[in-house]
Amino acid sequence: MRTRLARAQAEAEPGDNRRDDQKNGGGKNRRPEAVDPAWLAARAAEREPLYREVADQVIDVDAAVPRLVAAEILARLATPSAG
Repeated sequence: MRTRLARAQAEAEPGDNRRDDQKNGGGKNRRPEAVDPAWLAARAAEREPLYREVADQVIDVDAAVPRLVAAEILARLATPSAG
């Protein structure tokens, strides 16, 4: 059985990247354009079809809590899929 992971998208309020900054050294290595919401939205729209093309599973996480997302992933991995 092959398992392929696809990206998960979670949206944050614009400008609320404090946690990300703390994780990546204050953002000092971040691309300058990566703080522009329009640039980020354009990259996401550009990449979405590619991610869907290679995904074996797509799970909507927009309104889900992490515990339920994890349970859904485990349930899908436990269920044999056709193909």
